[in-house]
Amino acid sequence: MVEQKPNSRRRQVVFGILLVLILSAAAFLRFRGLLWGEYQYLHPDERFLIWVGTDISPVNSLAEYWDTVNSSLNPHNRGHGFYVYGTLPLYLARYAVDWVYGHSGFNEMTDIGRFLSATADLLTVLFVYLIGEKVYNRRVGLLAAAFSAFAVLQIQLSHFFTVDTFTTLFAMVAIYFAVRIAYDKNNQAAESLNGLSKKSAENELDSIVDNESPKISTSRYRQFFKDPILSLSLGFGIALGLAVSSKISAAPLALLLPVAMFIRLFDLKGKEQSRRTLEALVYLVLAGFVSLLVFRIFQPMAFSGPGFFGLQPNEAWVANLRELQNQAGGDVDFPPALQWARRSVWFAWQNMVLWGMGLPMGLLVWTGFIWIGWRIIKGDWRKHILLWGWSAFIFTWQSLIFNPSMRYQLLIYPILAIFAGWVIIQIYDWGKKRATDKEREREGRLIDNAAPEVSDRKAYKWGKATAIIIGSIVLIATAAYAFSFSNIYARPITRVDASRWIYQNIPGPINLPIKTQDGEFNQPIPYPYNYVIKPETSFVSGFSAKHSGELTEIRLGSIIDPQTNFGDKEFRLTVSEEPAGRGRSASVILETGFYPGEPGSIIHSNASLDQPLELSQGEEYFFSLRLPPGQGPVTINGSLDISILGEGEFSQSIPLTDVLVDSNNPHLLSFVIQSGGLLTDLTLNIVSPGHPEERTIVVSLYSRPDGSDQLAESELTGVFQSGEAFSSNDFVLNNLVSLEEGQQYYLNVGMKNSSGEVILRGTPIANEGAWDDGLPVRLDGYDGFAGIYEPGLNFDMYEDDNPNKLARFYDILDHAEYLLISSSRQWATLPRLPERYPMNSEYYRRLMGCPIEYSIEVCYNIAQVGDFRGDLGFELVEVFQSNPGIGPLSLNDQPSEEAFTV
Repeated sequence: MVEQKPNSRRRQVVFGILLVLILSAAAFLRFRGLLWGEYQYLHPDERFLIWVGTDISPVNSLAEYWDTVNSSLNPHNRGHGFYVYGTLPLYLARYAVDWVYGHSGFNEMTDIGRFLSATADLLTVLFVYLIGEKVYNRRVGLLAAAFSAFAVLQIQLSHFFTVDTFTTLFAMVAIYFAVRIAYDKNNQAAESLNGLSKKSAENELDSIVDNESPKISTSRYRQFFKDPILSLSLGFGIALGLAVSSKISAAPLALLLPVAMFIRLFDLKGKEQSRRTLEALVYLVLAGFVSLLVFRIFQPMAFSGPGFFGLQPNEAWVANLRELQNQAGGDVDFPPALQWARRSVWFAWQNMVLWGMGLPMGLLVWTGFIWIGWRIIKGDWRKHILLWGWSAFIFTWQSLIFNPSMRYQLLIYPILAIFAGWVIIQIYDWGKKRATDKEREREGRLIDNAAPEVSDRKAYKWGKATAIIIGSIVLIATAAYAFSFSNIYARPITRVDASRWIYQNIPGPINLPIKTQDGEFNQPIPYPYNYVIKPETSFVSGFSAKHSGELTEIRLGSIIDPQTNFGDKEFRLTVSEEPAGRGRSASVILETGFYPGEPGSIIHSNASLDQPLELSQGEEYFFSLRLPPGQGPVTINGSLDISILGEGEFSQSIPLTDVLVDSNNPHLLSFVIQSGGLLTDLTLNIVSPGHPEERTIVVSLYSRPDGSDQLAESELTGVFQSGEAFSSNDFVLNNLVSLEEGQQYYLNVGMKNSSGEVILRGTPIANEGAWDDGLPVRLDGYDGFAGIYEPGLNFDMYEDDNPNKLARFYDILDHAEYLLISSSRQWATLPRLPERYPMNSEYYRRLMGCPIEYSIEVCYNIAQVGDFRGDLGFELVEVFQSNPGIGPLSLNDQPSEEAFTV
């Protein structure tokens, strides 16, 4: 071995330090705010993986692992009949969760899954360096690693538990093995003979080519298995199997191994080429076998089983892939697929350059891609064709499919980063190469001329300066964009931020304006919808029948008594057509009990009605729930389940919010204070279901549910609005109350010396439909649609325009006080299909007041409070948008692809 010069050793140390710094920056950007989102699961793919990962469970034996029909790891056996992702990332996360926590849950799967995803992408950056160094040099490898570290799409996907980062990592490992095969410097004839004497090797080679069957020595077999190309081929096969086990669309990676073999064998001649070609074929077969073996191990649900050798394809898995192909190809009328209508072939490229990388890096990357393509055309193909061909294939394939999401281009982001590094180094070395070529030319002609030498030195300096300027500008701009993008993960996710604003600013049925050191904090108190307050009524609520038929049986679930009031309970439940048992009705006694030693236990009681009650689908019914004197209070926190016997037997679950049932209290609510402070008054939104008449409402606040420790009281007499209208009424308490954070309190709402009835309701708010995550989300102990805001107001934007849809729009616009638009899913998609959604297009334009010279998408991309004014009776009051930014500077990335912002 040649002793390294001190200069060379110093360069290695410098390169090592720079690589560590790049990986440290990459780790910071990927792990910063990794648990962003407060466990709201708003990324649909991540939510699905977490859901499936929580439902599956580790197997007890290998026999169970291979038993596809019964395996607890098969999503199909855990209620998920449609699963098309790879199972390797799912299994890694699920087993890691079991190892770290000992149990599984959504939060646990989020923690582990995101950590593994970020780690996978961090390792991808390392392999970018290794590949860049092997194909080109260390300088290209370092720059490429830096560009990959700052690629925004990689940073974004690292913050979610999806299969993309795992697939890309294993793909990069496979590519690394492929470039080692193609470009390792052991390609000479003498080395390719694996240490055999030249004479014996040539004799052996002659016999193989002449189709003879020589007796090959044991040493020859040993040398065959020691061939580094064999180990590299097997490594490629393993990495390929892991990639396809993460995502089936990684299968085209298999093409890289024969290409790498072709590059390696290209310079060989004659018998040696024939011999090495035969060996290469053996390596290809072995690598293919290993990749299939790895796929069999880590994607067991792709095969029928039940044993390891049950290799027949699993029909359910194949059917899932066909269904995915139909959805992805636009052959199924599927709401999420509508976003791809009328997308150009440049859609993925545009989003990649502008948003996935940022304009400076994006332009540099594609400059390198085009430049290398030109070099290949000019004959310099060996060094470039493997990486360039792979990038060209994936980019073309994913750009021409029906759903050209830039996320599907992630497989080539790391390779394109290598091209960006190559451009800078190529410019840097261009002047030097030009000067060297001129010097050799002068030496060949024996010309002694100083002027060209000075000119060449200037060219060298200009090349270096140009490379340094371009490289610095692009790298700094890309790093700044990456850091500004990572700032998003240091802020609340917009739906969470908006939800907290909603709970603070849009009134619920009961609202406590608590005065804290930081200002006024509003705490809405959940209240059961359709509960009618009437003198001496214990608990009354309502429901809408989902099926027609006879109501025959009722089941009361989740009865929890937080007091020491143990013993048997007898609930008298009455179901009627009108409140307070008026109209046709039926009753039932539900007996249950709660005993010491079982705190928080859940007890179910079911019984048949004394007589069946005929229900009509869609009609409103009421029920009252009472306890005999001395048996309460009892907290109900669960559901009322009813059985309806019609054309079939149906069940319907009616959710119940926390209510305390007692024979002596009209309605007693329990709540926990979210922020401590002083309470002087509270507000109730009151609706009168009958004719307006004077009523007196009494509100009492207690620290104990039995009313033995009253903190304050207030009463209000007035004529309350009837029908749909509601009014916010302020109740001033007779005492100043200091509330403690985390403490449980009780609120009693009733009537005094009055007849008739009233209902408390939260503000009616409308969402866009079931295909988007509505607002507000469940947060800080609040569930917006479990007693705070009126449920069921959804436009259902994806339904085809028709008279029924128009009538629903009119009803919602008349009834709702607030419209909540939680993402661009509908307004950025449906107006681009005016022939199918003319009403939606008109609605969005008139709602915002979008001028005709702007497209609807542009208006909503830039809309801020006060910018536009619509004519549907609503005005924009708040926008929650978290843009990439540093300090006061920010970039509106709303015009990017839906998946990038949503």
